[in-house]
Amino acid sequence: MRREIAGMKIRPKKQNSYRDWQPEPPQETYRDIPLVWQSGSEEELRWVTRAICLTEPYLFDSKGNVTAVYRAASDTKRSGFLYVERQGKHFREHYVSPRLMVLCELAIRINACRGVRWIDATGNSGRLQKQAIRIRVTMEPPSAHEKAEATLALVDWCDGKLFDLRKRESCGLPPARVP
Repeated sequence: MRREIAGMKIRPKKQNSYRDWQPEPPQETYRDIPLVWQSGSEEELRWVTRAICLTEPYLFDSKGNVTAVYRAASDTKRSGFLYVERQGKHFREHYVSPRLMVLCELAIRINACRGVRWIDATGNSGRLQKQAIRIRVTMEPPSAHEKAEATLALVDWCDGKLFDLRKRESCGLPPARVP
């Protein structure tokens, strides 16, 4: 925007100095990387997460839906388990227990995925930032039959994947069955 004063053109003072200026990267560098499974599958991750969460003590006390949240791998971070959201008394709360963390980390490592999207992280400034895609698995409160079925399925799944006796004991799992 220019103003004229007595025939002189005056430019307004720039907000950013030259040293803060960075050239805008080409548009093709802002491409999202869709979710790609490096090992395992999304179906297996959802199935195992459901079994883990259904067997977690006190997780469904709030009688509302529960959502487990994972982060896909990006250029700088590996994939991992973040937290479980559940309906609290007045708002959504994050729930994490040592058992839940061990089993969900194992599930995402076996079912590793990669994916990135660009988001406008700073509001109106127009600067974009990479964010790893989040995988959300939502479950409804289970019946007693579903809990028992999930416990058996989880024990069978862990037999071939979790061998450390102390970790199995801390997760409430019996010792691994040797065929």
